Amino acid sequence: EPLARGLTRYRRRRAKALRGEAFLMRRFAAAHPLNKRQTLLMSKAVGDERMAAHIEAFSTRNVNFIGLQPRLLSHALTMATRRVLASRRDTPPSAGQPAG
Repeated sequence: EPLARGLTRYRRRRAKALRGEAFLMRRFAAAHPLNKRQTLLMSKAVGDERMAAHIEAFSTRNVNFIGLQPRLLSHALTMATRRVLASRRDTPPSAGQPAG
């Protein structure tokens, strides 16, 4: 196969593979505010090493966001749910709920 044709095919395939990441990077570069999903992921990455490692892997383009997103979201939602449940257990009845 001629070099020019092979390079064109490679360029198209790489562009398609990076389309999702390119979209997200353009949003960040344009200083758009984070959406709720991104805010959840970033806030959970601050306190969780596993989540931080996933965000780092995505940021350094070592992993595709499309395949990573479901795992990240499920982990972040699990962490958020655990935090809410733990705070409810630690709240005494007199702190907002009628005793009785």
